[in-house]
Amino acid sequence: LVTRSSFAQMNTLNDFGDNIRGPEFQAVLIIDYDDGRMFPLTEDTPKCLLPVGNRRLLSYQLDMLAKSGVAEVYIVAPKEYEVKLSHFLGEYIRASMSIDLVVVEEMSGSADGLRAVSDRIRGDFFCLGSDFISQYCIGELTNMHRLCSSDLTMMLTVVNSEVKKDEMDEEYIGVCDDGRVVMKLPTLEIDETIELSKPLLHHAPTISLRKDLVDLGIYLMSFWVLEFLSENARISSIRTDLVPYLINRQFQPTDYLLEIIPALQHRNRPLKSIEPWIMDTTPGGSVSRAVQVEMAHSGYLEDKGQAILDLLTANEDQEDSSRNSPVPGGATAADEKRRKASAGLERTTDLLRVFGLLYEPPARTELAAAAGNISILSRVVNIPTYLNLNKDMVLHKNSHRTPWARFQGVLKKELSIVGEGTNDVVNEKTITVKQCCIGANCTIGTGAKLNNCVIMDNVTIGENCTVQNSIICDRVVIESNCKLNDCNIGSGYKIAAGSKVKSESFSSASH
Repeated sequence: LVTRSSFAQMNTLNDFGDNIRGPEFQAVLIIDYDDGRMFPLTEDTPKCLLPVGNRRLLSYQLDMLAKSGVAEVYIVAPKEYEVKLSHFLGEYIRASMSIDLVVVEEMSGSADGLRAVSDRIRGDFFCLGSDFISQYCIGELTNMHRLCSSDLTMMLTVVNSEVKKDEMDEEYIGVCDDGRVVMKLPTLEIDETIELSKPLLHHAPTISLRKDLVDLGIYLMSFWVLEFLSENARISSIRTDLVPYLINRQFQPTDYLLEIIPALQHRNRPLKSIEPWIMDTTPGGSVSRAVQVEMAHSGYLEDKGQAILDLLTANEDQEDSSRNSPVPGGATAADEKRRKASAGLERTTDLLRVFGLLYEPPARTELAAAAGNISILSRVVNIPTYLNLNKDMVLHKNSHRTPWARFQGVLKKELSIVGEGTNDVVNEKTITVKQCCIGANCTIGTGAKLNNCVIMDNVTIGENCTVQNSIICDRVVIESNCKLNDCNIGSGYKIAAGSKVKSESFSSASH
Protein backbone atom coordinates (compact mmCIF):
# COMPACT_ATOMS: atom_id res chain seq x y z
CA LEU A 1 0.00 0.00 0.00
CA VAL A 2 1.28 3.46 -0.88
CA THR A 3 1.72 5.36 2.37
CA ARG A 4 2.70 8.99 2.70
CA SER A 5 6.30 8.07 3.60
CA SER A 6 6.77 5.59 0.75
CA PHE A 7 5.19 7.93 -1.80
CA ALA A 8 7.39 10.80 -0.63
CA GLN A 9 10.48 8.70 -1.37
CA MET A 10 9.52 8.21 -5.01
CA ASN A 11 8.03 11.70 -5.40
CA THR A 12 10.43 13.99 -7.21
CA LEU A 13 7.97 16.77 -7.98
CA ASN A 14 7.96 18.28 -4.52
CA ASP A 15 10.54 18.33 -1.76
CA PHE A 16 8.06 18.50 1.08
CA GLY A 17 4.73 17.59 -0.49
CA ASP A 18 3.04 20.69 0.87
CA ASN A 19 2.36 22.90 -2.13
CA ILE A 20 0.37 21.78 -5.17
CA ARG A 21 2.85 23.71 -7.36
CA GLY A 22 0.38 25.50 -9.57
CA PRO A 23 -2.91 27.42 -9.39
CA GLU A 24 -4.80 25.08 -11.69
CA PHE A 25 -6.71 23.26 -8.96
CA GLN A 26 -9.76 24.88 -7.44
CA ALA A 27 -11.28 23.66 -4.17
CA VAL A 28 -14.91 23.05 -3.24
CA LEU A 29 -15.53 22.83 0.50
CA ILE A 30 -18.99 21.41 1.20
CA ILE A 31 -20.82 22.10 4.47
CA ASP A 32 -23.65 19.64 4.99
CA TYR A 33 -26.24 19.27 7.72
CA ASP A 34 -25.21 17.48 10.90
CA ASP A 35 -26.50 13.90 11.09
CA GLY A 36 -27.56 14.27 14.74
CA ARG A 37 -24.53 12.70 16.39
CA MET A 38 -23.22 16.10 17.53
CA PHE A 39 -26.45 17.20 19.22
CA PRO A 40 -26.87 19.34 21.33
CA LEU A 41 -23.62 21.06 20.29
CA THR A 42 -25.03 21.81 16.84
CA GLU A 43 -28.45 22.92 18.04
CA ASP A 44 -27.84 26.51 16.91
CA THR A 45 -24.31 26.31 15.47
CA PRO A 46 -23.13 24.50 12.31
CA LYS A 47 -20.63 21.77 13.09
CA CYS A 48 -17.98 23.49 10.99
CA LEU A 49 -18.12 26.52 13.32
CA LEU A 50 -17.64 24.61 16.56
CA PRO A 51 -14.42 25.62 18.35
CA VAL A 52 -11.42 23.30 18.34
CA GLY A 53 -8.59 24.71 20.42
CA ASN A 54 -10.59 27.97 20.56
CA ARG A 55 -10.61 28.27 16.76
CA ARG A 56 -13.45 27.42 14.43
CA LEU A 57 -13.21 24.02 12.80
CA LEU A 58 -13.65 25.56 9.35
CA SER A 59 -10.55 27.73 9.81
CA TYR A 60 -8.30 24.67 9.91
CA GLN A 61 -9.49 23.48 6.50
CA LEU A 62 -9.00 26.92 4.98
CA ASP A 63 -5.54 27.17 6.57
CA MET A 64 -4.60 23.81 5.02
CA LEU A 65 -5.78 24.91 1.55
CA ALA A 66 -3.90 28.21 1.85
CA LYS A 67 -0.71 26.44 2.95
CA SER A 68 -1.08 24.03 0.02
CA GLY A 69 -1.21 26.88 -2.49
CA VAL A 70 -4.89 26.71 -3.47
CA ALA A 71 -5.89 30.17 -4.67
CA GLU A 72 -9.61 29.72 -5.32
CA VAL A 73 -12.07 28.18 -2.85
CA TYR A 74 -15.85 27.77 -3.02
CA ILE A 75 -17.66 27.12 0.24
CA VAL A 76 -21.07 25.56 -0.40
CA ALA A 77 -23.62 25.45 2.42
CA PRO A 78 -27.36 25.29 3.11
CA LYS A 79 -29.24 28.60 3.12
CA GLU A 80 -29.82 28.35 6.89
CA TYR A 81 -26.09 28.71 7.58
CA GLU A 82 -25.55 31.81 5.42
CA VAL A 83 -25.59 34.46 8.17
CA LYS A 84 -23.20 32.70 10.55
CA LEU A 85 -20.81 31.65 7.77
CA SER A 86 -20.77 35.17 6.33
CA HIS A 87 -19.88 36.54 9.76
CA PHE A 88 -17.04 34.02 10.12
CA LEU A 89 -15.67 34.66 6.63
CA GLY A 90 -15.78 38.39 7.28
CA GLU A 91 -13.21 37.86 10.02
CA TYR A 92 -11.15 35.19 8.20
CA ILE A 93 -8.89 37.01 5.74
CA ARG A 94 -6.31 35.40 3.46
CA ALA A 95 -4.78 37.71 0.89
CA SER A 96 -3.45 34.76 -1.13
CA MET A 97 -6.80 32.98 -1.45
CA SER A 98 -10.16 33.93 -2.95
CA ILE A 99 -13.11 32.53 -0.95
CA ASP A 100 -16.68 32.59 -2.27
CA LEU A 101 -19.69 31.48 -0.24
CA VAL A 102 -22.38 29.72 -2.28
CA VAL A 103 -25.68 28.94 -0.54
CA VAL A 104 -28.14 26.29 -1.69
CA GLU A 105 -31.85 26.72 -1.02
CA GLU A 106 -32.68 23.00 -0.90
CA MET A 107 -29.65 20.85 -0.15
CA SER A 108 -30.51 17.20 0.36
CA GLY A 109 -26.91 15.99 0.36
CA SER A 110 -23.29 16.91 -0.33
CA ALA A 111 -23.68 16.05 -4.03
CA ASP A 112 -26.16 18.92 -4.38
CA GLY A 113 -23.45 21.24 -3.11
CA LEU A 114 -21.08 20.07 -5.82
CA ARG A 115 -23.74 20.47 -8.51
CA ALA A 116 -24.32 24.05 -7.35
CA VAL A 117 -20.80 25.14 -8.38
CA SER A 118 -20.30 22.86 -11.40
CA ASP A 119 -20.42 25.82 -13.80
CA ARG A 120 -17.55 27.54 -11.95
CA ILE A 121 -15.04 24.66 -12.07
CA ARG A 122 -12.50 24.72 -14.89
CA GLY A 123 -10.65 21.42 -14.49
CA ASP A 124 -9.68 18.74 -11.97
CA PHE A 125 -10.58 19.99 -8.50
CA PHE A 126 -10.43 19.30 -4.78
CA CYS A 127 -13.64 18.34 -3.04
CA LEU A 128 -13.56 18.43 0.75
CA GLY A 129 -15.91 17.88 3.64
CA SER A 130 -16.02 20.35 6.50
CA ASP A 131 -15.49 18.03 9.47
CA PHE A 132 -11.76 17.20 9.40
CA ILE A 133 -8.47 18.66 10.59
CA SER A 134 -5.21 17.68 8.89
CA GLN A 135 -1.71 18.82 9.76
CA TYR A 136 -0.64 17.50 6.35
CA CYS A 137 -1.07 19.55 3.20
CA ILE A 138 -2.37 18.16 -0.07
CA GLY A 139 0.67 18.51 -2.33
CA GLU A 140 1.44 14.79 -2.20
CA LEU A 141 -2.19 13.95 -2.98
CA THR A 142 -1.89 16.17 -6.06
CA ASN A 143 1.29 14.47 -7.20
CA MET A 144 -0.22 11.01 -6.79
CA HIS A 145 -3.25 12.09 -8.82
CA ARG A 146 -1.01 13.22 -11.62
CA LEU A 147 1.47 10.35 -11.62
CA CYS A 148 -1.22 7.65 -11.46
CA SER A 149 -3.51 9.33 -13.99
CA SER A 150 -6.25 8.98 -11.41
CA ASP A 151 -9.88 10.00 -11.77
CA LEU A 152 -10.46 10.11 -8.02
CA THR A 153 -7.66 10.33 -5.45
CA MET A 154 -8.60 10.19 -1.78
CA MET A 155 -6.81 10.67 1.53
CA LEU A 156 -6.96 7.85 4.08
CA THR A 157 -5.70 7.48 7.61
CA VAL A 158 -5.74 4.92 10.42
CA VAL A 159 -8.35 4.90 13.15
CA ASN A 160 -7.32 6.59 16.39
CA SER A 161 -7.10 3.72 18.88
CA GLU A 162 -8.01 6.02 21.77
CA VAL A 163 -11.47 6.73 20.37
CA LYS A 164 -13.96 3.97 19.73
CA LYS A 165 -14.99 4.02 16.09
CA ASP A 166 -18.66 4.73 15.55
CA GLU A 167 -20.46 1.77 13.99
CA MET A 168 -21.99 4.11 11.42
CA ASP A 169 -18.51 4.90 10.06
CA GLU A 170 -16.98 1.43 9.97
CA GLU A 171 -16.04 0.33 6.48
CA TYR A 172 -14.12 -2.37 4.71
CA ILE A 173 -11.66 -0.56 2.45
CA GLY A 174 -9.78 -2.69 -0.05
CA VAL A 175 -6.42 -1.34 -1.22
CA CYS A 176 -3.66 -2.70 -3.45
CA ASP A 177 0.09 -2.34 -3.04
CA ASP A 178 0.21 0.56 -5.51
CA GLY A 179 -2.45 2.52 -3.63
CA ARG A 180 -5.34 1.50 -5.87
CA VAL A 181 -8.63 1.55 -3.93
CA VAL A 182 -10.83 -1.30 -5.13
CA MET A 183 -13.46 -1.58 -2.40
CA LYS A 184 -15.32 0.70 0.01
CA LEU A 185 -18.15 -1.11 1.76
CA PRO A 186 -19.90 -0.23 5.06
CA THR A 187 -19.73 -3.05 7.57
CA LEU A 188 -23.44 -2.63 8.28
CA GLU A 189 -24.20 -3.81 4.74
CA ILE A 190 -22.29 -7.08 5.16
CA ASP A 191 -24.03 -10.17 6.49
CA GLU A 192 -21.45 -12.94 6.54
CA THR A 193 -19.37 -12.94 3.35
CA ILE A 194 -17.79 -10.40 1.00
CA GLU A 195 -17.97 -11.25 -2.70
CA LEU A 196 -15.17 -10.26 -5.06
CA SER A 197 -15.77 -10.21 -8.81
CA LYS A 198 -13.59 -12.04 -11.32
CA PRO A 199 -12.50 -8.85 -13.13
CA LEU A 200 -11.40 -7.39 -9.80
CA LEU A 201 -9.32 -10.44 -8.88
CA HIS A 202 -7.93 -10.56 -12.41
CA HIS A 203 -6.60 -7.00 -12.24
CA ALA A 204 -5.88 -6.84 -8.50
CA PRO A 205 -4.82 -10.31 -7.31
CA THR A 206 -3.35 -8.89 -4.07
CA ILE A 207 -5.79 -6.84 -1.98
CA SER A 208 -5.51 -5.70 1.62
CA LEU A 209 -9.00 -5.62 3.13
CA ARG A 210 -8.92 -3.34 6.16
CA LYS A 211 -11.36 -2.11 8.79
CA ASP A 212 -8.92 0.28 10.48
CA LEU A 213 -8.92 2.91 7.74
CA VAL A 214 -10.85 6.17 7.70
CA ASP A 215 -11.96 8.08 4.62
CA LEU A 216 -11.18 11.68 5.58
CA GLY A 217 -13.42 13.21 2.94
CA ILE A 218 -10.50 14.83 1.09
CA TYR A 219 -10.75 14.09 -2.63
CA LEU A 220 -9.10 15.21 -5.85
CA MET A 221 -11.54 14.56 -8.71
CA SER A 222 -11.38 14.65 -12.48
CA PHE A 223 -13.44 17.31 -14.20
CA TRP A 224 -15.75 14.80 -15.90
CA VAL A 225 -17.18 13.77 -12.50
CA LEU A 226 -19.19 17.02 -12.47
CA GLU A 227 -20.88 16.07 -15.73
CA PHE A 228 -21.64 12.63 -14.35
CA LEU A 229 -23.22 14.14 -11.22
CA SER A 230 -25.41 16.50 -13.23
CA GLU A 231 -26.76 13.52 -15.16
CA ASN A 232 -27.44 11.40 -12.06
CA ALA A 233 -29.70 13.19 -9.59
CA ARG A 234 -30.13 9.99 -7.55
CA ILE A 235 -26.62 10.42 -6.12
CA SER A 236 -27.04 12.30 -2.85
CA SER A 237 -23.85 11.87 -0.84
CA ILE A 238 -20.30 12.15 -2.15
CA ARG A 239 -18.82 9.96 0.57
CA THR A 240 -21.43 7.18 0.66
CA ASP A 241 -22.83 7.28 -2.89
CA LEU A 242 -20.45 8.76 -5.45
CA VAL A 243 -17.10 7.47 -4.19
CA PRO A 244 -18.21 3.81 -3.73
CA TYR A 245 -19.92 3.91 -7.12
CA LEU A 246 -16.76 5.00 -8.93
CA ILE A 247 -14.66 2.46 -7.03
CA ASN A 248 -17.02 -0.37 -8.00
CA ARG A 249 -17.02 0.61 -11.67
CA GLN A 250 -13.29 0.07 -12.13
CA PHE A 251 -12.07 -2.70 -14.47
CA GLN A 252 -15.37 -2.80 -16.40
CA PRO A 253 -15.42 -3.35 -20.18
CA THR A 254 -14.89 -0.11 -22.06
CA ASP A 255 -18.09 -0.18 -24.11
CA TYR A 256 -20.19 -0.92 -21.01
CA LEU A 257 -18.40 1.74 -18.96
CA LEU A 258 -18.93 4.43 -21.60
CA GLU A 259 -22.57 3.44 -21.84
CA ILE A 260 -23.30 3.89 -18.12
CA ILE A 261 -20.88 6.82 -17.62
CA PRO A 262 -20.87 8.81 -20.88
CA ALA A 263 -18.95 11.63 -19.15
CA LEU A 264 -15.83 9.42 -19.24
CA GLN A 265 -15.44 10.39 -22.89
CA HIS A 266 -14.38 13.82 -21.63
CA ARG A 267 -11.69 12.52 -19.30
CA ASN A 268 -8.92 15.13 -19.20
CA ARG A 269 -5.81 13.65 -20.79
CA PRO A 270 -3.19 14.84 -23.25
CA LEU A 271 -4.15 14.45 -26.93
CA LYS A 272 -7.86 14.19 -26.16
CA SER A 273 -8.67 14.29 -29.86
CA ILE A 274 -7.40 10.74 -30.36
CA GLU A 275 -9.04 9.29 -27.25
CA PRO A 276 -12.07 7.93 -29.12
CA TRP A 277 -9.67 5.87 -31.22
CA ILE A 278 -8.11 4.38 -28.11
CA MET A 279 -11.54 3.52 -26.74
CA ASP A 280 -12.64 2.02 -30.05
CA THR A 281 -12.82 -1.73 -29.44
CA THR A 282 -15.14 -2.46 -32.38
CA PRO A 283 -13.91 -4.85 -35.10
CA GLY A 284 -11.74 -2.99 -37.55
CA GLY A 285 -10.86 -0.16 -35.16
CA SER A 286 -7.19 0.78 -35.33
CA VAL A 287 -4.59 3.27 -34.28
CA SER A 288 -1.83 4.18 -36.67
CA ARG A 289 1.79 3.62 -35.74
CA ALA A 290 2.43 7.37 -36.17
CA VAL A 291 -0.19 8.17 -33.56
CA GLN A 292 1.27 5.55 -31.21
CA VAL A 293 4.73 7.11 -31.54
CA GLU A 294 3.32 10.60 -30.98
CA MET A 295 1.51 9.41 -27.85
CA ALA A 296 4.61 7.69 -26.50
CA HIS A 297 6.76 10.81 -26.97
CA SER A 298 4.12 13.04 -25.38
CA GLY A 299 4.18 10.97 -22.22
CA TYR A 300 0.60 9.89 -22.73
CA LEU A 301 1.41 6.24 -22.20
CA GLU A 302 3.41 6.80 -19.04
CA ASP A 303 1.83 4.77 -16.25
CA LYS A 304 -1.57 4.60 -17.95
CA GLY A 305 -2.09 0.91 -17.45
CA GLN A 306 -1.27 -2.15 -19.50
CA ALA A 307 -4.84 -2.33 -20.77
CA ILE A 308 -4.39 0.76 -22.96
CA LEU A 309 -1.18 -0.64 -24.43
CA ASP A 310 -3.04 -3.85 -25.22
CA LEU A 311 -5.73 -1.89 -27.05
CA LEU A 312 -3.10 -0.06 -29.12
CA THR A 313 -1.38 -3.25 -30.29
CA ALA A 314 -4.39 -5.56 -30.44
CA ASN A 315 -4.81 -5.28 -34.21
CA GLU A 316 -1.14 -5.92 -34.99
CA ASP A 317 -1.11 -8.98 -32.73
CA GLN A 318 -4.21 -10.29 -34.44
CA GLU A 319 -2.65 -9.81 -37.89
CA ASP A 320 0.55 -11.58 -36.80
CA SER A 321 -1.33 -14.52 -35.35
CA SER A 322 -3.54 -14.85 -38.41
CA ARG A 323 -0.46 -15.29 -40.61
CA ASN A 324 0.92 -18.17 -38.53
CA SER A 325 -2.17 -19.74 -37.06
CA PRO A 326 -3.30 -23.17 -38.28
CA VAL A 327 -6.86 -22.31 -37.23
CA PRO A 328 -8.98 -20.15 -39.58
CA GLY A 329 -9.85 -16.80 -38.03
CA GLY A 330 -6.39 -16.08 -36.68
CA ALA A 331 -6.35 -17.95 -33.33
CA THR A 332 -4.92 -21.29 -32.25
CA ALA A 333 -7.16 -23.85 -30.58
CA ALA A 334 -5.41 -23.24 -27.25
CA ASP A 335 -5.95 -19.48 -27.63
CA GLU A 336 -9.64 -20.03 -28.31
CA LYS A 337 -9.96 -22.28 -25.28
CA ARG A 338 -8.27 -19.71 -23.05
CA ARG A 339 -10.48 -16.99 -24.45
CA LYS A 340 -13.64 -18.86 -23.54
CA ALA A 341 -12.30 -19.84 -20.14
CA SER A 342 -11.47 -16.27 -19.25
CA ALA A 343 -15.19 -15.37 -19.54
CA GLY A 344 -14.53 -11.98 -21.06
CA LEU A 345 -11.84 -10.81 -18.63
CA GLU A 346 -9.68 -9.62 -21.52
CA ARG A 347 -12.32 -7.08 -22.42
CA THR A 348 -12.00 -5.26 -19.09
CA THR A 349 -9.99 -2.06 -19.13
CA ASP A 350 -8.28 0.41 -16.83
CA LEU A 351 -10.24 3.40 -18.06
CA LEU A 352 -11.55 4.47 -14.62
CA ARG A 353 -8.99 4.74 -11.82
CA VAL A 354 -9.32 5.42 -8.07
CA PHE A 355 -6.29 5.75 -5.78
CA GLY A 356 -5.76 6.47 -2.10
CA LEU A 357 -2.84 8.05 -0.25
CA LEU A 358 -2.53 6.63 3.26
CA TYR A 359 -1.20 8.72 6.13
CA GLU A 360 -0.23 6.47 9.02
CA PRO A 361 0.57 8.57 12.11
CA PRO A 362 3.20 7.19 14.48
CA ALA A 363 2.05 5.13 17.45
CA ARG A 364 0.57 7.20 20.26
CA THR A 365 2.52 6.83 23.48
CA GLU A 366 2.72 8.79 26.71
CA LEU A 367 6.30 9.74 25.84
CA ALA A 368 5.23 11.03 22.43
CA ALA A 369 2.40 13.03 23.99
CA ALA A 370 4.77 14.58 26.52
CA ALA A 371 7.10 15.64 23.70
CA GLY A 372 4.26 17.07 21.63
CA ASN A 373 4.64 14.42 18.91
CA ILE A 374 0.91 14.01 18.40
CA SER A 375 -0.26 13.82 14.79
CA ILE A 376 -3.44 15.68 13.93
CA LEU A 377 -5.40 13.91 11.22
CA SER A 378 -8.98 13.24 12.16
CA ARG A 379 -12.64 13.72 11.37
CA VAL A 380 -15.16 15.11 13.84
CA VAL A 381 -17.98 12.59 13.48
CA ASN A 382 -19.37 12.45 17.00
CA ILE A 383 -18.93 13.98 20.45
CA PRO A 384 -16.14 11.62 21.65
CA THR A 385 -13.99 12.41 18.59
CA TYR A 386 -14.63 16.12 19.08
CA LEU A 387 -13.60 16.04 22.73
CA ASN A 388 -10.49 13.96 21.97
CA LEU A 389 -9.46 16.26 19.11
CA ASN A 390 -9.56 19.30 21.38
CA LYS A 391 -7.27 17.48 23.82
CA ASP A 392 -4.84 16.54 21.03
CA MET A 393 -4.67 20.10 19.72
CA VAL A 394 -3.24 21.22 23.07
CA LEU A 395 -0.64 18.42 23.00
CA HIS A 396 0.36 18.96 19.37
CA LYS A 397 3.63 20.79 18.80
CA ASN A 398 3.59 23.08 15.76
CA SER A 399 6.33 22.94 13.15
CA HIS A 400 7.08 25.13 10.13
CA ARG A 401 4.87 22.80 8.07
CA THR A 402 1.81 23.02 10.34
CA PRO A 403 -0.92 24.87 8.39
CA TRP A 404 -2.29 26.80 11.36
CA ALA A 405 -0.59 29.36 13.59
CA ARG A 406 0.43 28.72 17.17
CA PHE A 407 -2.25 28.99 19.82
CA GLN A 408 -2.51 31.91 22.20
CA GLY A 409 -3.30 31.46 25.89
CA VAL A 410 -1.63 28.05 26.26
CA LEU A 411 -1.07 26.83 29.83
CA LYS A 412 1.76 24.30 29.41
CA LYS A 413 1.67 22.88 32.90
CA GLU A 414 -2.11 22.47 32.87
CA LEU A 415 -2.13 21.26 29.20
CA SER A 416 -4.93 23.72 28.53
CA ILE A 417 -5.89 26.73 26.43
CA VAL A 418 -7.68 29.75 27.90
CA GLY A 419 -9.36 32.43 25.79
CA GLU A 420 -9.25 36.19 26.18
CA GLY A 421 -11.32 37.77 28.90
CA THR A 422 -11.50 34.65 31.05
CA ASN A 423 -10.46 35.15 34.66
CA ASP A 424 -6.91 34.18 35.65
CA VAL A 425 -7.19 30.44 36.33
CA VAL A 426 -3.41 30.12 36.74
CA ASN A 427 -2.84 32.53 39.61
CA GLU A 428 -6.17 31.67 41.23
CA LYS A 429 -4.81 28.88 43.45
CA THR A 430 -8.21 27.44 44.31
CA ILE A 431 -9.13 26.68 40.67
CA THR A 432 -7.89 23.39 39.18
CA VAL A 433 -7.72 23.05 35.38
CA LYS A 434 -6.32 20.10 33.41
CA GLN A 435 -6.55 19.29 29.69
CA CYS A 436 -9.25 21.84 28.96
CA CYS A 437 -10.05 24.27 26.15
CA ILE A 438 -11.75 27.29 27.75
CA GLY A 439 -13.25 29.98 25.53
CA ALA A 440 -13.36 33.76 25.83
CA ASN A 441 -15.08 35.82 28.48
CA CYS A 442 -15.77 32.94 30.86
CA THR A 443 -16.15 33.28 34.62
CA ILE A 444 -14.94 30.40 36.80
CA GLY A 445 -15.68 30.48 40.52
CA THR A 446 -13.24 29.69 43.29
CA GLY A 447 -12.84 26.04 44.22
CA ALA A 448 -13.86 24.84 40.72
CA LYS A 449 -12.22 21.72 39.27
CA LEU A 450 -12.21 21.25 35.50
CA ASN A 451 -10.76 18.17 33.82
CA ASN A 452 -10.82 17.17 30.13
CA CYS A 453 -13.50 19.65 29.11
CA VAL A 454 -14.40 21.92 26.23
CA ILE A 455 -15.90 25.14 27.58
CA MET A 456 -17.05 27.59 24.94
CA ASP A 457 -17.48 31.38 25.13
CA ASN A 458 -19.33 33.37 27.81
CA VAL A 459 -19.81 30.44 30.20
CA THR A 460 -20.31 30.96 33.93
CA ILE A 461 -19.23 28.21 36.34
CA GLY A 462 -20.06 28.74 40.00
CA GLU A 463 -18.00 28.10 43.10
CA ASN A 464 -16.93 24.58 44.12
CA CYS A 465 -18.15 22.97 40.89
CA THR A 466 -16.55 19.82 39.48
CA VAL A 467 -16.85 19.35 35.71
CA GLN A 468 -15.04 16.58 33.86
CA ASN A 469 -15.20 14.85 30.46
CA SER A 470 -17.90 17.32 29.41
CA ILE A 471 -18.68 19.87 26.70
CA ILE A 472 -20.26 23.16 27.77
CA CYS A 473 -21.62 25.35 24.96
CA ASP A 474 -21.93 29.16 24.76
CA ARG A 475 -23.72 31.17 27.45
CA VAL A 476 -24.30 28.20 29.78
CA VAL A 477 -24.66 28.96 33.49
CA ILE A 478 -23.63 26.29 36.01
CA GLU A 479 -24.51 27.38 39.49
CA SER A 480 -22.42 26.62 42.57
CA ASN A 481 -21.69 23.18 44.05
CA CYS A 482 -22.58 21.20 40.89
CA LYS A 483 -20.93 17.95 39.84
CA LEU A 484 -21.03 17.09 36.12
CA ASN A 485 -19.40 14.06 34.48
CA ASP A 486 -19.68 13.02 30.81
CA CYS A 487 -22.28 15.70 30.09
CA ASN A 488 -23.05 17.77 26.99
CA ILE A 489 -24.85 21.04 27.62
CA GLY A 490 -26.35 23.05 24.75
CA SER A 491 -26.17 26.83 24.36
CA GLY A 492 -27.92 28.99 26.94
CA TYR A 493 -28.83 26.20 29.36
CA LYS A 494 -28.81 26.71 33.12
CA ILE A 495 -27.81 24.03 35.64
CA ALA A 496 -29.36 24.58 39.08
CA ALA A 497 -27.15 24.83 42.16
CA GLY A 498 -26.17 21.54 43.80
CA SER A 499 -27.03 19.40 40.76
CA LYS A 500 -25.23 16.06 40.34
CA VAL A 501 -25.42 14.82 36.77
CA LYS A 502 -23.68 12.01 34.89
CA SER A 503 -23.86 11.00 31.22
CA GLU A 504 -26.64 13.44 30.31
CA SER A 505 -27.27 15.87 27.47
CA PHE A 506 -29.21 19.11 27.84
CA SER A 507 -30.50 21.48 25.15
CA SER A 508 -32.37 24.76 25.22
CA ALA A 509 -35.39 22.95 23.80
CA SER A 510 -35.54 20.78 26.93
CA HIS A 511 -35.96 23.79 29.24
